[in-house]
Amino acid sequence: LGTNFKGNLVYYLGLRYMDYCIERFCDYLKENDLWDSTSLLFTADHGSSYTFYPVHNARVNNFHDECYHIPVLIRHPGLIPKEVNTYQYSKDIIPTFMDILGLTLSPYFKGQSMIRNNDIRKCIVHEYMGPGCPDIIQRPIWFSARDQKYVVAYKVKLFGEFDDGELCEVYDLTKDPKEYNNIVYSINKSEVSYLINEIKTRFEELKIDTHAYYQKL
Repeated sequence: LGTNFKGNLVYYLGLRYMDYCIERFCDYLKENDLWDSTSLLFTADHGSSYTFYPVHNARVNNFHDECYHIPVLIRHPGLIPKEVNTYQYSKDIIPTFMDILGLTLSPYFKGQSMIRNNDIRKCIVHEYMGPGCPDIIQRPIWFSARDQKYVVAYKVKLFGEFDDGELCEVYDLTKDPKEYNNIVYSINKSEVSYLINEIKTRFEELKIDTHAYYQKL
């Protein structure tokens, strides 16, 4: 590897091992005449910054794209290959897979099929409980919203007031696409108010859902 190697060797070997396991599984399907009648979905619950590219101060517990840009690969017999480059949520994965399989989606699913693009999202909102054991009552939720121009990060407790939260990070993606320079203290907040409002909408929705859940208990 040489002296200039940067990264996590165990991470890279883990990728190779996973790739090998998937290959073994696909070979099994082919050897047993199941390949042409099997649909496959590969995804993850989050991305990872362990590749050390780009390198950020906090490798995992952060708002950067590499932790939320998750892989989604779907293989279905006869499906014409298509790459989806629009903003999507993880909640869109199952509706997409069911759409491909020709199954009716339950009304309880809030996601949408990626292959139809009925509602192309201009931005997306992430939510995360931060490092350690999640505690939605005592700890602030880490929200972030992003579009093609900005990333904003906001921390607020669910049972508090939204305006009492903290706008903690802002990145200008047109000038700083790798999200190195936090400009939260120098930017005019009105420039990113539309993304903050997206977070606020999700915050209020989550608060209503949580109150309803506790009332049932």
